[in-house]
Amino acid sequence: MRITSGGNVGIGTNSPNIVGFTGTMLTVNGTGNYQGFEVATSGTSRVIMLSDGNNGYISTRQSGMGLIFETGAASQKMAISSAGQIAHTTAIADWSHTMTNSSTTSPNGMLIQYTGANKNNTGNEFLYFTDNSGITLRFKVASNGGIYNYQANDSNLSDIRTKKDITPLESYWDKFKAIEIVKFKYNDQTHDDFNIGVIAQQVEEIAPEFVDVDGWDETPEDGIPLKSVYTADLYHTTIKVLQEAMAKIETLEARVQYLENK
Repeated sequence: MRITSGGNVGIGTNSPNIVGFTGTMLTVNGTGNYQGFEVATSGTSRVIMLSDGNNGYISTRQSGMGLIFETGAASQKMAISSAGQIAHTTAIADWSHTMTNSSTTSPNGMLIQYTGANKNNTGNEFLYFTDNSGITLRFKVASNGGIYNYQANDSNLSDIRTKKDITPLESYWDKFKAIEIVKFKYNDQTHDDFNIGVIAQQVEEIAPEFVDVDGWDETPEDGIPLKSVYTADLYHTTIKVLQEAMAKIETLEARVQYLENK
């Protein structure tokens, strides 16, 4: 081992600039392509941290070894398996990339936020998924909240074993006639196209069971939470109203046929 007058340390080398202290920072300052630290067990390299001058690397160097990140008293916070699976707890599921939240009080999922722009359109995405060609879009979530998929193969759980208190739906004929369908633009949308839908307050006056009043995002300055509409319930109720209309049409057709045959 050699120590220069400048404080650099060389271990197993005649060039003491390989390892040195810069202030309170232990610095590896070599001249080769790869310089860093290595942790070995019985002479076998286990973990290395190095730089090639362009990128930084942390590697386990051994097949089958994972990488675990801990804080506090050996408290695991994130792990990367040897297969590349990622988890934020001790569990690594059989997915390519897995994120789990073990909180039992106020668990939350992933937040994707634009901090430098206010986008509300179809051209900027929060999520974008393609197949192995990297070209064919399969699924995306646009910045205006729109969800797009390749085959319109949305599936909602509807198995009878998951439901109880099943009863036929009452008539919504009169209520649906009173719901106003409007076209509109959102205050913050970045395109000039009209949207088509309903207004939650108007629907609430007629059929409050279709309106969620628990709040959407941040509450406005007036202190009243934003209201949203259960569109899936509206769609299914539309089928009920259509069935009623079909029954009325069939009755009228039968009467017309009867009159024509007289």
